[in-house]
Amino acid sequence: AYHCSIMDVENRPMFRIRVEETADEPAREFLEPTPKEAWHKIVDEIDALRRQHGLVKMFSVFVSGEDLYGLTEPHIIRLIES
Repeated sequence: AYHCSIMDVENRPMFRIRVEETADEPAREFLEPTPKEAWHKIVDEIDALRRQHGLVKMFSVFVSGEDLYGLTEPHIIRLIES
């Protein structure tokens, strides 16, 4: 499970992703100043694993952190702008 949140750190947004894969493993956290940087680390790992196992190439250039956070959804944009 990927839990995305935006935190306020010294009046600046910090984008946090908490990754929970199994109950046996501790959760991993990624904390970055932009959604792109936060998701970039995860997407790069997934892309490398897919290549390593001969799976279909992931076109990570078409994946944006803003999309994965839902920040490009029209309803979310209206809420942010209001």
